[in-house]
Amino acid sequence: LSRFAENPCKEHYAGMKHLLRYLRGTTDYKLTYYSDGAANLTGYTDASFGDCVDTRRSTSGVLFMLSGGPVCWISKMERTVVLSSTEAEYTALSRGVRELHFLINVLRDLGDRVTLPVTVFIDCQPAKFLAESYVANQRTKHFDVKLHHVRNNIKDGMVALEYIPTEHQIADCLTKALAKEKIKVFVKKMNLSN
Repeated sequence: LSRFAENPCKEHYAGMKHLLRYLRGTTDYKLTYYSDGAANLTGYTDASFGDCVDTRRSTSGVLFMLSGGPVCWISKMERTVVLSSTEAEYTALSRGVRELHFLINVLRDLGDRVTLPVTVFIDCQPAKFLAESYVANQRTKHFDVKLHHVRNNIKDGMVALEYIPTEHQIADCLTKALAKEKIKVFVKKMNLSN
């Protein structure tokens, strides 16, 4: 909705009313965390490939959980158009790894121990393969900088990627509109409850 705040139409007005009804119905919801003595971060990154009908730019979603609840979440339309769903997923992964650096520094400044490597869940096998291997080919040479950034963090032991099926990818709710039942599942997985 914020993308169209300058020039909204009837569809955006209807979307705003839907959002306000949702917020009114969830005012008693709260995030729940549990203490386990260590700062166990886990991350989720996802992307929707070329979903903007006007610009064909992708939306990246990043979510980090700490002590069972979300502490950081990002939903951002990317600045550039990518050429494949793998590149869109890799762009979201790169954004997530950069955010992870920030979170680790904040936690260390607060005196918490961060268990490394931090597991980041990704639902795109080709993007995971590219991040974990040193194979470069004609299809990926145009995004090498992001590849090396993520690869270096894996090599240095800061990040460990783990595949997760799309139906369990919590960050999916940050990249596109989803059905009510799927939202309920993700809300529960984020320890958001009333």
